[in-house]
Amino acid sequence: MIKSIISYFVPVKIRKNEEIVVIIRGLTFRSNSMIGIINQIEKKIEFFRNELGIDAANVSRSITVGNIHGRWNPNIAVFKNDIQTLYALKDYLEKHTGIRY
Repeated sequence: MIKSIISYFVPVKIRKNEEIVVIIRGLTFRSNSMIGIINQIEKKIEFFRNELGIDAANVSRSITVGNIHGRWNPNIAVFKNDIQTLYALKDYLEKHTGIRY
């Protein structure tokens, strides 16, 4: 639990026996090699890229339809969280592979 919270500030890498576990912003990636971890992170990056379009549509719809009183909008919070997670995943891959995503 503590490592998951820490992962929101800095990626956590753990070695258990022959398994590598990387936790980035609460997302856990497990594999026997760094190549497997990198592949999983690349798939998650593609997922978040696709989600951003959906989240942007939800934010634009919720701003125009509701939110009359200007209160907190949960769609904006989800959108912001997805962007920050995407940046964290891309940053981790760039540091460990040297390839820009």
